[in-house]
Amino acid sequence: MNDDLLQEMYKQAMEGSTTAERIQGIRWLGAAGDVEATKDLVEIYQDPEQPAEVRKAAQEALSIFRAIQVAIQNGEPYSPPDRRTVGVPPVAPETLWRLWRILALVLVILVAADILLAIAIDRRGPEVPPSDPRLIAAQLQMRLDQLRADRENQVQAWRQYQAIQTLGCDRFPAPAATSTSLRGLDTLAIDPVAYPDLYEAALKLGAAIGQFTLVSNNWVLGCGGGPVESVETNLALLEEVRVRLDEAGAALSRAQLALTPSPAPTPTVGELTPQFIPVTIPPTPEPTPLLLDYAPYIRAMRNRIDAAVVGRGVVAQLLQYWEDVRQRGQSFGCNQVLTTDLIQNYYGVSADVAALDPRLLDIQVAINVGMTLARDSLANFQQGCAVGNFSTLLDLGQAQIQQARAALNQASTLLDQLQAEVTGR
Repeated sequence: MNDDLLQEMYKQAMEGSTTAERIQGIRWLGAAGDVEATKDLVEIYQDPEQPAEVRKAAQEALSIFRAIQVAIQNGEPYSPPDRRTVGVPPVAPETLWRLWRILALVLVILVAADILLAIAIDRRGPEVPPSDPRLIAAQLQMRLDQLRADRENQVQAWRQYQAIQTLGCDRFPAPAATSTSLRGLDTLAIDPVAYPDLYEAALKLGAAIGQFTLVSNNWVLGCGGGPVESVETNLALLEEVRVRLDEAGAALSRAQLALTPSPAPTPTVGELTPQFIPVTIPPTPEPTPLLLDYAPYIRAMRNRIDAAVVGRGVVAQLLQYWEDVRQRGQSFGCNQVLTTDLIQNYYGVSADVAALDPRLLDIQVAINVGMTLARDSLANFQQGCAVGNFSTLLDLGQAQIQQARAALNQASTLLDQLQAEVTGR
């Protein structure tokens, strides 16, 4: 603990003479954001001999700690409160928990609304020419298809948990980064007057991503040994996501139909044709294929992959560090300096390039999925080093880095195939 007040909170939470005193101490730790107490709170939550009210208070505090961790991982600003001013919350634990969930949901909705408002007024990001809305529709369709697939996986995961009380973290893949992030939608400059259906599709898709992020965070928290939100709550959220996706899909279908060129009308011959004049139709010239120089993209993608998995790459090191934890219960990796700035996504494939060869975009997505999983695994490893709760984080952190390596290997295989085809031309 960092000061006398935290010592008092911790002692009351762990050794309070009454259940009410322990609950009050645990609530203090949660309000103060004291993540150093995570290990002890996990033990309280997992101990069936603890009073139900005490376990519930520990679950609430752990959920707050998880929200802090997610905010830090997402690069969102977080400032811990002044612990000298933390007092007893003036409301009951149940009311405080409900208010916290409502505020979290409102925050997600406000963030989504702010980003989508930026799309409407073109407040930031590179402008996509309104003259090519079909490219925007293709991007939205790609995001929509991916989110539908990830939603189905989450439905299966929660139904399995409902049946056999296991989330199947080793069976169901982690959702793609595009399913839990609004990044990319804020670069689409859509004129709501000229393209109302396209604008509505982007709006509904953003709302679906905001709701799906809540479910995904609950799943990741459960896989990490933390408290698990009720199955009914997560399935209800997933049903709301389905409704939003159906609405987005319907609006996108209308937009794509409106963007499809109409066939030229068949001319009608009047009752009186004064004279037949033969018309010579010039031959249709062959379209000139658009040439794409693959070399810069192949070289940049290969360098990004090799920097992560070859030699002392971050992914290669984390694989060894987590294996050390599993074999010996500890890792010398805690003495090494690994930072997230060593794990960089790749965004070299623009929308125009993807339109010429979508395979480049597939490889870029696979690389970024691997990098995102690697950053999550590194965050869990750093937490294990700082808090000492490797036993709680081991399965999740090791699974994340293994999935990261698999995604980068898949990207490397696709890159080999593309390079072989280009070389053989």
